[in-house]
Amino acid sequence: MDDIKAEAAAFKELATDAFHFLVKEFGFQPVKSEGDSVRYQSAKVYVNISLGRVSKEIRIEIGLLPGQYDQVSHSFGLDEIIESMDNRNEIEYLYFQGETKEQLQKNLPFLAGLVKKYAGDVLRGDYLVIQNLERLRSDSSLGLGKPVKIRQTYFD
Repeated sequence: MDDIKAEAAAFKELATDAFHFLVKEFGFQPVKSEGDSVRYQSAKVYVNISLGRVSKEIRIEIGLLPGQYDQVSHSFGLDEIIESMDNRNEIEYLYFQGETKEQLQKNLPFLAGLVKKYAGDVLRGDYLVIQNLERLRSDSSLGLGKPVKIRQTYFD
């Protein structure tokens, strides 16, 4: 049990350090941190950084908070955001492990860099970009999207 608590504390600290740019550059606030999950929010957008309990996969989810006229929360994975920009080279990886502290120290800052590089418009709540992401998701579910080639990468 102490190992689980120590692991969660390490994840929280490293995720908070890696994603601090959300506070400094985009005006987000840390709003929740429990177990293997850290959440930031701005007035319109949230970012969840989580670590799978069994898989130990680091996941990034960015979405719109439900608004006055829209009670549905739209959320997207980092892979969907990168794919919407037609950058196939970057989405070939998209499987990052956090089994050890060393993996977290290496992979969380790398993922934060990808968020900063590719998700700026989504972080600002740009509704046109979010509509485009919704359209791409819809096309994908209808089989109209481009095939995605995913290479699993494990960083030790």
